[in-house]
Amino acid sequence: SSPVPDEEAGTVLSLCAYGANALYSLTGELSDLERALTFIAKAEAAKENDTTLLSMRANLLLAKTIHDLSGRQIDFGQLGCIPEVSHLYYLCEDINSRTALTQRLKNHKDFKLAVKHFHSLLSSKPKDPAPYKKLLAIYTFTRNTTALASLTKQLKTISLNQSQENKLVKSYIDGTIGERLKRGIPKLVEHCENRVSTISDKDSPITYAIAVSKRIDTRYAEQIMDQKPDDNSLVN
Repeated sequence: SSPVPDEEAGTVLSLCAYGANALYSLTGELSDLERALTFIAKAEAAKENDTTLLSMRANLLLAKTIHDLSGRQIDFGQLGCIPEVSHLYYLCEDINSRTALTQRLKNHKDFKLAVKHFHSLLSSKPKDPAPYKKLLAIYTFTRNTTALASLTKQLKTISLNQSQENKLVKSYIDGTIGERLKRGIPKLVEHCENRVSTISDKDSPITYAIAVSKRIDTRYAEQIMDQKPDDNSLVN
């Protein structure tokens, strides 16, 4: 058979990276994140200067950093999700522990690479809000006010593509999203309830706390849809 063109090979490898990343959300195994990064490296060799691949690399490196910093305190396999900056807050007991964790974050080699890649993406002034949101989350956690001011200044010069957000707002206004949400949210609530029931608050208290927080969010969303908010029922 004829050899696979580089462009096609790059696409196949990037799909493999997506698959390995998705597998991580089921297993929580670091080896799956590392496998995804390996696929990305091979895809980048086949498709040079591809910003989508660079974005994937940056996000994977950030996820790997957070996985490393959380140690055994957060089981992302049990949570069924990819590590995010928001998870770092659960590792902080007070301002001193947050300061210490921030320093560990800044010193992490994968984190340094991730931030470098996010800034490389910003150099072309993309209209995609995603890399700006990532840096916003990073600089908010690390309390880097100088970087936040710089990011804000840059955002004022760019017209972001907010078509998806605008479409969502429009669907809320005209009511088309209401019925879909009413059908979908109960299933999501049930999913979160089941996940909480499988996690031990004694063996993995932080993992449990994150799962409960997600359950509260989905319960609240359900109550808002039914227009019957009840704060007391959210935590029981």
